[in-house]
Amino acid sequence: MAHADIAATAPDMSPIWDAVFDRPQLAANDVDEDLYNGFIGAGDRRLLNDLLTQAQPSFQDPRLEELFFRYKARNFPESLNQNEVEQWEEHRAQRLHDGVGNVLTVEQFFEKIDQLSEEADERAEEILGALYDYAEHITPMR
Repeated sequence: MAHADIAATAPDMSPIWDAVFDRPQLAANDVDEDLYNGFIGAGDRRLLNDLLTQAQPSFQDPRLEELFFRYKARNFPESLNQNEVEQWEEHRAQRLHDGVGNVLTVEQFFEKIDQLSEEADERAEEILGALYDYAEHITPMR
């Protein structure tokens, strides 16, 4: 209650809250990152809750179509048709091989592992080796 009493006697801050929470709208490099530019609306949130029961959802927020596709591809790959499989593999290749979206490429990742392994002890070598194997396993062929 002591904090409530202090807050009650503090000056009215309501005029500045809009400025405090104002964020410039920056163009995101990728739809996954663009979610930080604003929350999803209530209508789309309800649609997301029923997402897997609909064959082709029609979102109001244009970011959600790509997010939905990526969600399906990551979590339910068996649900993709041949065109979607090709689209997903191309997306993965662009990210992992070409660094699209300013992401670390698999080649850069391997270089970093090599650098770290120069000073690694036996346990760290095991972990780095497992990371290397995992990256090789998930990286699409080109």
